[in-house]
Amino acid sequence: MRCKELSTPGIEQRIAEYASKPRYMPTRGLGSTVSLRFDLDPAWAGDGTFIVISNRINQTLYVGPYAPEIALNIGPELTSQDGYDNLEFRLLRPTPGLHCIWATDPGFPFWGNARTLDICLMVERSIDSSGLIHGYHVQAHP
Repeated sequence: MRCKELSTPGIEQRIAEYASKPRYMPTRGLGSTVSLRFDLDPAWAGDGTFIVISNRINQTLYVGPYAPEIALNIGPELTSQDGYDNLEFRLLRPTPGLHCIWATDPGFPFWGNARTLDICLMVERSIDSSGLIHGYHVQAHP
């Protein structure tokens, strides 16, 4: 996790920027649902805005209050290629003014039919023996 202190107006500006960006919508119907379960303490997240970004399609998937579980509707543009993606998670907290980012280098097969994923958002980033940075770990459930 990397957190940067920002003023309240700076945080509010970032939230407005993310809220105004178009969000991902499956191209064909409803597709399937993938549930992301997070281990972040809701008390620490406070009244922050949580953001999920797909680097595969370069689109925002979710902007809203932090919740321990977020269900996302996905379509074939995400489930193709075995569902691999590289997600980025952000938390924008107005009080205190913090912008926190969790990212990781290796991709993971996030997207599949009716999946549940447990995502451990790490306090400290780690670097594996290949030199890849890990900001979170993912465990998939069928």
